[in-house]
Amino acid sequence: LGNAAHRVYETPSGMLNAIGLQNPGARHVVDKILPTLDFSETRFIANVSGSTIEEYVKVTQGFDASPIDAIEINISCPNVHDEFGAPFAADAGAAAEVTAAVKEAVTGAGGAAVPVLVMAPPTRTAPAPGSSRRIAGVAP
Repeated sequence: LGNAAHRVYETPSGMLNAIGLQNPGARHVVDKILPTLDFSETRFIANVSGSTIEEYVKVTQGFDASPIDAIEINISCPNVHDEFGAPFAADAGAAAEVTAAVKEAVTGAGGAAVPVLVMAPPTRTAPAPGSSRRIAGVAP
C-alpha cells in the first residue's frame, strides 16, 4: 500500500514525504485499531479522503460512533492525480464544497460535532491566497 520506498526525503529546509494513501480502510480502523488505543492522554485525528464529495462524507460518517477527536480532510494528495483527477485543493470552490459537506456530516443528526481540519498542499495546486476564508465558509 502507498508509494514505493524511498518515501521520506530530508532537505535543508525541512522534510518532504510521499507516503501515499497507505491504510487498511476506515471500517478496519474503527472496528479493529481504535479499540486498542489509549485515548486518555493522546488525541487522535482521522484523516479522510476520497475521489468524490460523497466518498468523503461516507468515510467521515464511518467515524460517527468512534472516539476520535477530530476529522482531517485530505484534499491535497497530488500523488493520486492520475487515479482520481486533480485534488480538491486545486480549486477553492471544490475545496469549500467538500469542507462544507464533511462539516455537515459531523454535525448532522444532532450528534456532537468534532473539529474539522483541512489538509492543504504545500504545492502550486494550492488555492489562491485568501481562499482559506472561502474554504472555511466565512467568505463568498
